[in-house]
Amino acid sequence: MRKLENQKQIILETSKELVLNSSYKDLSIRKIAKECNISIGTIYNYYHDKNEIFIDILKDFWITFFNDLKSIKQSETFIKTLDIFNSHLESISIKFRYELLSRYLETDLLNKGNELHNEHQAYFSKLIDDLLSKFYIIDGDKRKELAYFITKNLVFIIKDNTYSYDCFKDQLLIVLNTYKKEIYNGNI
Repeated sequence: MRKLENQKQIILETSKELVLNSSYKDLSIRKIAKECNISIGTIYNYYHDKNEIFIDILKDFWITFFNDLKSIKQSETFIKTLDIFNSHLESISIKFRYELLSRYLETDLLNKGNELHNEHQAYFSKLIDDLLSKFYIIDGDKRKELAYFITKNLVFIIKDNTYSYDCFKDQLLIVLNTYKKEIYNGNI
């Protein structure tokens, strides 16, 4: 059995790799233990079942996404910054294959996952709200509604392949053009 400082992190990283390379359906405690070269009991010291591991994987993906966003320097326009946000969101989604995984999830786990997504989407909406306030003069409540609208659409686009980001961006530009721009050289 392998003795490591942070076995929980090793379990999480290994589980994430297993999900990314195969599927949630194929994930098992036994397979994780074998890949980590640790005992099954050690995994049960940290997680009750694979569903708990999956929830931690979800959390880890959102944390990675937000850390990436924090490292992004604000572009000269709102739309260029939003393009970067969308690119990172797509990258995480492609790695995670949410739409494929959700087919295998039990209702209870799907509900927990949705709760987690909603919490993190609220935070993402706040980031977009802050970004809007730097580029546009919009009443606080309307700005929050617009940020929520943008967030929900970005997430929807990731889940639904029938609607493109470019189409959404074109429509968003029409909406944004109705608001006065801040001092940033009149850029959108």
